[in-house]
Amino acid sequence: DEVAHLACHTPSLVITHIAGTIIQNARNAKQDWQNARKLASEKLNQAKSNNERQMALIREQAVRRIGEQRNKLTVLMQMVSNASQTQLNQAHHQIKLLMEQVLLGDPNRILKRGYAIVRNRDNKIMTRKAVAQKEASLIIEFQDGQINCGQPQGIAPTNRD
Repeated sequence: DEVAHLACHTPSLVITHIAGTIIQNARNAKQDWQNARKLASEKLNQAKSNNERQMALIREQAVRRIGEQRNKLTVLMQMVSNASQTQLNQAHHQIKLLMEQVLLGDPNRILKRGYAIVRNRDNKIMTRKAVAQKEASLIIEFQDGQINCGQPQGIAPTNRD
């Protein structure tokens, strides 16, 4: 009453003043609400925009890194392929060399090349002169046949190193 008395001198002016204040406060509240909604909407749109930019950046980086990794994978696969091919070539070469050694080890191939095979009576191949000199008889095999050789007793073999 005291405040109303200072501002408004009659009760009808007080009611008018109170109604006007309530209406003004309601308008201010409505305006504040609209401003808050507008600011919230702007912030939401800004956040959505930032989120979309970040997602686009992440997608771009992911695609770039996938491409880089794909290139690295291609290089590594080529290196593995090259290494495998090299190992296969080396294995093929080793097999070829081993096959040649096996084929050269065939006595018939040795004989066909002009060499002879010397054996003792027990058909054991003689590879050393000293061992062959101790034998009583030897068999020399050529491509076209064998010769039985016996050392006569009392004659010392010649030493031709």
